Amino acid sequence: MQGGVNLVRWQLGAGTTDGCALPLISVGGRADLYDLKLAQTMDDLLKLQKAHGLSHIMVPMQDMSLWQDKPTSFGATRQIEGYKSLAAENLPLQEQYLRYVVARFGCFVDIWEMFNEDLCAPNDYLAHLAQIVRRVDPYDHIVTTNYPRPQEDWCEIICPHKYFRIPAGGVDVYLAKEIGRWKSYGKPVQYTEGGNKGWLSNYDPHKWRVAYWTAFMNESGMLVWSMSGRKTDPRVNRGGGNANAYIGPETRQAFRVLNEFTRNLPVDMRPTDTGRTEEHDKVRTYGLSNGKTTVIYAHHFAYRKLPLSANTKLVVETGPGNFTVKWINPADGKMIASERCESAGLVQRVQLPRFRIDAACRIDRID
Repeated sequence: MQGGVNLVRWQLGAGTTDGCALPLISVGGRADLYDLKLAQTMDDLLKLQKAHGLSHIMVPMQDMSLWQDKPTSFGATRQIEGYKSLAAENLPLQEQYLRYVVARFGCFVDIWEMFNEDLCAPNDYLAHLAQIVRRVDPYDHIVTTNYPRPQEDWCEIICPHKYFRIPAGGVDVYLAKEIGRWKSYGKPVQYTEGGNKGWLSNYDPHKWRVAYWTAFMNESGMLVWSMSGRKTDPRVNRGGGNANAYIGPETRQAFRVLNEFTRNLPVDMRPTDTGRTEEHDKVRTYGLSNGKTTVIYAHHFAYRKLPLSANTKLVVETGPGNFTVKWINPADGKMIASERCESAGLVQRVQLPRFRIDAACRIDRID
């Protein structure tokens, strides 16, 4: 938790290490033999991380059939007949593998994400595997898969992936739109991969901060794929490959600020109207409220070209009452403004402080 990260995703490979998978079934090994030494190491790491407050997503069957057709212990990633089918001869071995994974690691895992970036598995086959997990998991943890199958009852949470080819100034608009689309299925949304793509560098702390705050304010979570061993340079001629995300000191500090800001918020908050300012062409705002507590995230997306005026008012739907208003800098958590205000009507006109890129606000009813 000292690093600010509170969610980790593990990918297990059945005869493959592609996509950084941990080969619980060794490459070239038998489908009914598991690497117990690796499993013991995972036990130790999971126990350590859990003791420090981290939550876990685990992918039992790393796949990526969208991108490649490669062999695994159960069949080629794009193979339907003989592997991803209820009629597959080795289906009992797949079931046995899932039972072992759940029995061994279930006390540490919070979300089971059946496959990773798979677009070949039929719905009835995935429903069967989900039923196996549900039947043997005594903790009744969440079950899902990627790519999402939001229309399926067994898919209990929607886990998209997004690698950005857009600049930081536009990432909040994209995420708010996409999260709204996914939420239309009436299920929680948690991005399980994210990062930069194409010509962009993996070093983009401004973007990761905007993405995380925007996701939270739209009732979602954002997990990025860490590539923190080195910083990559922007390249105009780079192809479509991923640059992933460099999680450096600035980003870890922003994670800590977000965690501290959100830690004790009421669980019954819902999106609220915060969209009216005198400078709506420069600032986008997002908010959550339960009537007693309101939080706002303001993104000055035009900061490179247009300065923010000193007298901009933000119209917030709080209902009548007396309120305290506190603004912080999401980059370092320092307070940048505070005030007390009162309204007899539906909305409160809150002074927007001067800031360069973004600011976060908490409004509390005091009467």
